[in-house]
Amino acid sequence: MKKSFWAIVQEMIRRSDVVLEVLDARMPDLTRIKKLEDYAVKYGKKLILVINKIDLVSPSTIRSIRERYNGLTYVMISSKVPKEVLHLIKVIKTQVRAKIVRVSFIGYPNTGKSSLLNTLSKHG
Repeated sequence: MKKSFWAIVQEMIRRSDVVLEVLDARMPDLTRIKKLEDYAVKYGKKLILVINKIDLVSPSTIRSIRERYNGLTYVMISSKVPKEVLHLIKVIKTQVRAKIVRVSFIGYPNTGKSSLLNTLSKHG
């Protein structure tokens, strides 16, 4: 019998050390998936919100995001900029102190998960 989508997601999160939820900076609140965040908390996993595509928003939008996400672990990046992706790697390493870190990437389509993975594979 096939496993359900949510069963697969839970298994993926359970096997991870850290969960990266990739959000679109143009609409970060709409691209958050609370149920997935709840699973990360349930399984005691570190959750980092990766607010991607900051190159597409205004400085005032960036300030607004910083205010709304104050107190949460987040990184604001453009996955097209290797230096910003390297900053994400540093944040991951501060959250999980292990030689090998298992990372799950979650998020809605078109938030930049593939672009982020491609940049990581080239520069990470």
